[in-house]
This record gives sequence, structure tokens and C-alpha cells, in this order.
Amino acid sequence: PITGTVCLTVNGREFPFTVIGTARAKSSLLKNLTGTLPPLLLVPYSTLWALTGEETFDRIALRSDEDSAVLANEITAALAQKGTFSTDSLATQKERLSRLLSLLSAILTVAGCAAVAVAGSGVLLTQLSAVSDHVREIGVKKALGAPRRRILAEYLLQAATVSLLGALGGILLGGGAAV
Repeated sequence: PITGTVCLTVNGREFPFTVIGTARAKSSLLKNLTGTLPPLLLVPYSTLWALTGEETFDRIALRSDEDSAVLANEITAALAQKGTFSTDSLATQKERLSRLLSLLSAILTVAGCAAVAVAGSGVLLTQLSAVSDHVREIGVKKALGAPRRRILAEYLLQAATVSLLGALGGILLGGGAAV
């Protein structure tokens, strides 16, 4: 418990509230996502109702020792008599966010696989072009006694070098664009 006063502006008027304590969440969806929690002031519903003179509010947050599903069903039943409304829980919001992140991860995985396939075909075409451009050179090497294995190793080394340089260039360009 600490002492102090916090002023809350309601409908253009300021109301002083005495701070009776602070609380720290052990775990929070917002804290896990953002690293910080937004400021939060808990005011009793009846006090806010008395200050505003209104019987309806956009959002109501509840904490209870009861089973949350039972409490949600009771609130839903009570509000159903009043008109249009919707209820939601942090667990439901977390589940939706998790599904969205899974979908985004799958899309990015497919895009990454496509990029790798395009890059592989680019290297393949480059090597086919290099070999077809150097047919005479390969013929001369064979005529001088170079074994087939050595000629193949030279072109595989060239392909690996081109791939490595392309990957490093892509990493540098991508990192530069991200920064």
C-alpha cells in the first residue's frame, strides 16, 4: 500500500482518487508482446457510474475468484437482455493472435521456399551458360589430359563461389534495407 492521489478526468471534470495500493502482473499478454504495460487505473464500476451518470460503458474488465467461463456465461446472459454486445477474454485474443502469427509464419515459409527455388534455378542456369560458353576450353583441357573429375570440380567450385557471393550480397542488401 502506498499513499497519494491520482486525478481522473471524467466528462471534462477532474476527480481526485486516493491510491490504496499497486499490483504487479506475474504474466501478461501485452507485456509479452510489447515488453511494457500501458498505464492502468482501476476504478470501481459503481464509482464511475456515479461520476458519469451513465448506465453504459464501452468496456468493463472483471476479476473474480470464480471460474472465468461460468462468470462469462453469467455476464453474457445478463447483457443479452440489454441489447447488442460482445464478450471477449484475453485467452481468446491470445488464441486469435497465435493463429494469425501461425498463418503469417506459413506464408513467409512458402515465400522463402520459393525464393530458394528461384535462386537455385538461377545458379543452375548460370552454370549451364558457363559450361556452354566454355565448350572449347573444356575440349582443350580434355585434350591436354585433364580428368573429367577435375573439370567438374572447377565448375562446382565456380557455382559454390557464385552462390556464396550472391547469398552474402543478399544478406547485406536485406540487412541494409531493414536498417
